[in-house]
Amino acid sequence: MWKHIQDHAVVNDERKKWVLQSLGKKYRDYKKDHKDKYYFPWNTDEERLQHLPRRFSRRLGLACAILGQSKGSGCGFEK
Repeated sequence: MWKHIQDHAVVNDERKKWVLQSLGKKYRDYKKDHKDKYYFPWNTDEERLQHLPRRFSRRLGLACAILGQSKGSGCGFEK
C-alpha cells in the first residue's frame, strides 16, 4: 500500500506512519457507514419478511425465502 501511495503522491518516509493511520481510519469509517446503510439485523426469514425494503414486494420476498436463496440471489437479504 505504501508503494502505491508513493507512486501517486509525493510523501516522504517521515510521514509514512501518519498517512497509513489516516488511510486506516478512513477505511474503518467507510466500512461502518456501509454497514449502517446496508446491514439488516434480522436473523430469520420471518423477521426479514416483516421488514422488507420498500423496493421489494412481499411476493418477491416470500419467493426468496421459500427457495432458500437468501444469499447472493439479489433478494436484498444479504448481510
